[in-house]
Amino acid sequence: MNNETKSCCSSNFQSEGCCCGCSSNSKIKISTKLLWAGISLIASFFISHFELNFVGFPYTDPAWIAVFLCAGPIFKTAFSAFIKDGSIITPMLVSMAMIASFILQIMAMWGIDVGGHHQSYIFVVGEIAFLMTLGEWLENRTTLKTRNNLKKLATLLPKTARVRKDKEIVEIPSNEIQVGDIICVKPHEMISADGKIIKGQTTVNQANITGESMPIDKSVGDNVLCGTFNESEYIEIQATRASSDFILVKMIELADEAEGKKAPIARAANKWATFVVPSALVLSLITFIVARFILDTSFIEAVVRATTTLVVFCPCAFVLATPTAISAGLGNAAKKGILIKSGAILENFAKTTSVFFDKTGTLTSGEIKVENFECFYYDKNFLFASIAAIEDNSNHPIAKSLKDFATSQTQTQLNADRIEVKMGIGISGIVEDKQIDIKKASSGNNKTTSEVFIDNVLAAKFYFSDTVRTSAIPAIKELQEMGIATMILSGDNQKAVEDVAKKVSIKNFKSNLLPQDKLNAINKAQSEGEVVCMVGDGINDTPSFAAADMSIAIANAQNDIAINTAQISIIDGDLRKIANLTDLSKTVMATITTNIIFSLTLSLTAVVLGALGFISPAIGAIIHNISSVSVVANSARLLGKK
Repeated sequence: MNNETKSCCSSNFQSEGCCCGCSSNSKIKISTKLLWAGISLIASFFISHFELNFVGFPYTDPAWIAVFLCAGPIFKTAFSAFIKDGSIITPMLVSMAMIASFILQIMAMWGIDVGGHHQSYIFVVGEIAFLMTLGEWLENRTTLKTRNNLKKLATLLPKTARVRKDKEIVEIPSNEIQVGDIICVKPHEMISADGKIIKGQTTVNQANITGESMPIDKSVGDNVLCGTFNESEYIEIQATRASSDFILVKMIELADEAEGKKAPIARAANKWATFVVPSALVLSLITFIVARFILDTSFIEAVVRATTTLVVFCPCAFVLATPTAISAGLGNAAKKGILIKSGAILENFAKTTSVFFDKTGTLTSGEIKVENFECFYYDKNFLFASIAAIEDNSNHPIAKSLKDFATSQTQTQLNADRIEVKMGIGISGIVEDKQIDIKKASSGNNKTTSEVFIDNVLAAKFYFSDTVRTSAIPAIKELQEMGIATMILSGDNQKAVEDVAKKVSIKNFKSNLLPQDKLNAINKAQSEGEVVCMVGDGINDTPSFAAADMSIAIANAQNDIAINTAQISIIDGDLRKIANLTDLSKTVMATITTNIIFSLTLSLTAVVLGALGFISPAIGAIIHNISSVSVVANSARLLGKK
């Protein structure tokens, strides 16, 4: 939790996240307070409503218990702020409503007729304090449920890791893991680092980090993340990040950062709330004057109506309308592996009209694979074994993909001699006394091609392509069905971009773009009134991210920059989550709108009814706090939205 003071309906968040209903030095749990306060109010209601002969009433009114348990923190918050820096905050209004109700009770004790025996104004004071505390307890539970998701993530960080040092395995604190360390992970253990498997194969459950429900098979060369669960076999991984840069650590940091930032609409609500107290006092005074001198009611009746106005005017539900919905929305997204840096971003995402995609590493996986091949040599087994032998130690992406493909086609293992790498041309060597040459070539259709020669005779041609992500096609379809325009902005050649565009059904694309060209395309769309979201892999897309209204990084285990550069990061690279996020953002905004309309309508209606004398302060308190509880409950539904 950051140090910024966060407004809530009747107090300010303390360092541990409590509102008026709890404090750092409280010795009684808030839930216990609410239980006993609720019981006392029920007893008070029956005694006063049914005019039971209760000994010493109202001095022995059970509602005093609710007052003692719940009212103190509200008064403390209100007057501490006023004494400290002259701040007038909404708890002040609640406090004044309780004081006015208490004065009415004192007048009744002195024998002044303020509504008869059935009107217990101590019940009103206790009811206001109880319901305010209950509403804020529910608000805290909504916020804390979001934070608990983060705490659960934090518990996924293993405290120690077994690291291979030469021939020994030593146990070290996991926060001391450095790039290059070899981590040993036993079956049924949490993986303690971000890295690449260098020994063994297993099944990994990644649901904690990416939200994937099904475990994933992993083998040598595959990437794994800290906080995921090794379900089956022993593996060794080589750390590709230091402990401070693990994706799980970044998730927790980003979520804390998001919680500390308020959405614009939340700031507007809090700013509006600063005018509430003086407005309520003026309205209460006007109500008294109108009731006493225009409607010709008694002095006491005018005081009762003015008090009712104070009770119902506090805009707790209005102030709660936005932060509870934003908090629940951020928690929902984080649970699904979507990291959003602030509530403002979640709010604004609903306005997106165009989504621009980078191609390589975004719509495609960024992994070069053999798309097709032609074989002209009679012995395929020897051909593939020779390729695997020649490319065995090559680190070039195309060479590695050719080796992986060749290895998958044969079980035969051969050795290569006199290997010679010719920069810009290819690689050659001798396998079983035959000259093997693998050369870069062009097929004339802008596809990357390699040709294999055996003893200077063309033996095979291999065609390479960057594979389209499996989630790209359904993701684009969902966005287009939502009425959101899609476009590809890529620095790749036209044929490659066109091929991907056709596969994912995007009609508009631009190729051979320099970074400045991408910026120009984004700026042009914005000048035409489009709200642009740029989606990239976060490595070469920083300028585009800065220019766009919103930015999404498709994070992966090789990409350290992605989580830090964009406003939003999708951890598992599932592009369908862009449409999910759009839907979530619209739902959050609809929830906020519903909350605000409901709270204002109910408050204004109650103010009018109170001013005309149709409801008492007790009924006003119930109406007012029902609106607060309803708003929090409505926002909490977002936590479970699928």
